[in-house]
Parts: sequence; C-alpha cells; structure tokens
Amino acid sequence: VDTFGAYCYFLSLMNDPDVLRSKCHTKMVYRAIRLSKEEIEMYKTSVGTYKAWTAFSSTSKNQEVTEQFGPVLFIINFTGHS
Repeated sequence: VDTFGAYCYFLSLMNDPDVLRSKCHTKMVYRAIRLSKEEIEMYKTSVGTYKAWTAFSSTSKNQEVTEQFGPVLFIINFTGHS
C-alpha cells in the first residue's frame, strides 16, 4: 500500500492551520454496556478526562440502536479529518 502520498498531504496541512481546521469535522457515536456499580463510579470520577479501552470497541451513530446493548450509555465525541 502506497502511503507516502497521504503522508505528504497531511504534512502539507500542518503548514496551514486554517486549512487543517477546515478539513476537520466533529462526530458523535454511542456505545452501551453493562457495568457494576463500582465501575460506574470509576467512570463518573473520570468525566472530562481521556480514557481508552484497550480492545476493539464497537460503536454506532444511532443512539436508539445502541441502547439495546446495555443500560450504561457512553456518548463519544471525536474529531476526524475528511
């Protein structure tokens, strides 16, 4: 897979922050799971901090569909590049 072209493209964006910002978009996805009361408290104390799951975690853009998978709903905002 030739990745050099994509690498050069993103490097060129770094030289112009306005162009880089114009190519960014914010998205929201959802993940629902079952947690113990202790796990819920741990997540509550970490609101606003960076957290990472160490395994693949599926998400959905549809909140209603996601809510079928558990009573605890994570709302995940992220920024991507188009």
